[in-house]
Amino acid sequence: MSSDNKAAPELTIAGPLRVPYGESVDLPDHMITVSDRDTPLKYVSVVLHAVRVNGQLLRVDQLGSVLISQGDTFSVEDLREGKIRLQHRGVVSNGPSYLSLQANDGQLSSDIQRLTILVEEASTLQLFVNKIIHVNAGKSAQLNSDVLDFSTSSRPNDVIIIVLGGPSSGSFHVRGGDKRAERFTLSDVKSAEVVYSHNGDNNASQDFARLLVLDGLQRMALLVRIQIQSDARRTPIMITNTEAHVKAGQLLKITPDLLEARSPRLAAANRNQDIIYSLVPRHGNPKHGQIIMMVPIPAEGAGQGWRNLGDGMMSARLYRFTQRDIDQGRIYYRSSPSLTSSVSDDVTFEVADSSMPAHSLQDQVFSIRVLQDVEVAPQSLPTLAPGVRLGMTVFENQIVPISSVHLAYHDQDTDPSNIVYRITSLLNNEEGSVEHENFPYRPVLQFTQQDVDQGKILYRPPEQEIGTDQMVVSFNFVGKRC
Repeated sequence: MSSDNKAAPELTIAGPLRVPYGESVDLPDHMITVSDRDTPLKYVSVVLHAVRVNGQLLRVDQLGSVLISQGDTFSVEDLREGKIRLQHRGVVSNGPSYLSLQANDGQLSSDIQRLTILVEEASTLQLFVNKIIHVNAGKSAQLNSDVLDFSTSSRPNDVIIIVLGGPSSGSFHVRGGDKRAERFTLSDVKSAEVVYSHNGDNNASQDFARLLVLDGLQRMALLVRIQIQSDARRTPIMITNTEAHVKAGQLLKITPDLLEARSPRLAAANRNQDIIYSLVPRHGNPKHGQIIMMVPIPAEGAGQGWRNLGDGMMSARLYRFTQRDIDQGRIYYRSSPSLTSSVSDDVTFEVADSSMPAHSLQDQVFSIRVLQDVEVAPQSLPTLAPGVRLGMTVFENQIVPISSVHLAYHDQDTDPSNIVYRITSLLNNEEGSVEHENFPYRPVLQFTQQDVDQGKILYRPPEQEIGTDQMVVSFNFVGKRC
C-alpha cells in the first residue's frame, strides 16, 4: 500500500430512491456522495455488492446500455453525468428492495452502504382525447370529455387540472361558480361542469390554454386550443378528415375518427339539427367503390332499393347522409373486389347544416387507400392511426411531449415497441429540438411508438423569443417495423 494513500474513501447515501413501477430512474449524485481525502475521485470507483430489487442496474449512454452485475464497478464521473440507471422490471418484490454499494480507491474501501429502493405504484395517466374547442364569439362552449379526456388509474375526483396560462380571450368556469376557474377535476370535465366563456372580442380567431394534469403519481402538461367563430362565420367546420385504408373487396366503416363536421351556429344555439353530407358529383364518385348505409332489416323486411345481405342486415347505396349516420356507425365505403392493384380513391363532397337557409362548405375530399391482400398480409405496413394529424401547437419556452394524439402509426401485427421512427432531417438551433426525456438537450435520431405512447419524446422550442409572430417548424422521418 502506498504511504501517500492513508485515508479510505467515504460513501454517504441520503436515500431512499423512488422508482416508478416498471420504469427507470437515474441514480442521483446528490443522493450518493463519494469523497476521498487523499485520492482524486477519477481514481475512485463504486462497487455493486448486492442487488435486492426486481430490476437491473445499467450504465447508459448514446450508444446503448451495459448491465452492471454484482461485483462490477462504475465511476464517480458516470454517476455525476447521470449515466447510472435503475430499470424496474414491473414485478412486485417480496421483502425490502435495495442496492448495496461500496467506494474503492484501488487500495482502500469504504464501509458498505445500503440504498433503499421504494417502488411507487404505477400510473397510467395518458392523454386520450384533445380536440379543438369550437365557440362562437361572445358565447360559451363545454370543456367535456368529447374534447378532453384522459386514461388514468386514479379516480376522476383525484385528477387535478390546473390552468397554467391563458386563455387570453376568455376564461374557464365551473358551473355554479362566478369566478374564473384556475383549477378543476377530471370529474368536472366528465360531468360537463366546465365551460369556456368567450369575452366577445371578434378580433381573435383562436385562443389557447396551458394545462397541468396531476393524478397523484404523474404529471402531464398540455395545450388546449379554442377556435373562435365570429358572427360572420356561419359555414360548417371539418373537425376530422383523415385518410383511411381498406383491403380490396372489403368494407370500411366511416367513423367520427375519420370524418366529422360541426356547425358552430347550430351548436351555439343548442339546436338539434344535423350536418348533411352530399356527394358531388353523384355519379362516378367514388371511382373504385361505393358509399353505402348498412342497417338491421326491420320486421317488415328490406324495402325497395335495399339489398338483403343475408345476415339480418341490409344495405343501400347513398349519395347523401348525415353526421348522425356516421356517429351511429351506419355509413361504409365498399371497395370494388375487381381491383388488380392498390389504388387511392377519393370521395368528393360538400357539407351543409340543416338550417334555413342552409350554409355549406364545398369542395371537400375524403381519401381512401385501397390495398391488395398481398400488401397487407401476412405482414402489414405501419399506417397513420385514425384521427392523427401529424401536428401540434406549443407556446414558446414550453417543453411539450409529442403524444400519440400528434404522432401515431399502428400495425396489426407489430408491437408499438417495434415501430421505429428515424429522423432524416434534424431541426436547426433556431427551430428547437426533438429529444428523449432520458437524454435532455440532445437531439434524438431514433425512437419507437412506445416511446411516444409513454410521453418520452419531447419538443423543446428555441430559446430566442419569437414575439407575437407564429413560427412553423417540421422534421422529416421514416417509419419502419423491426
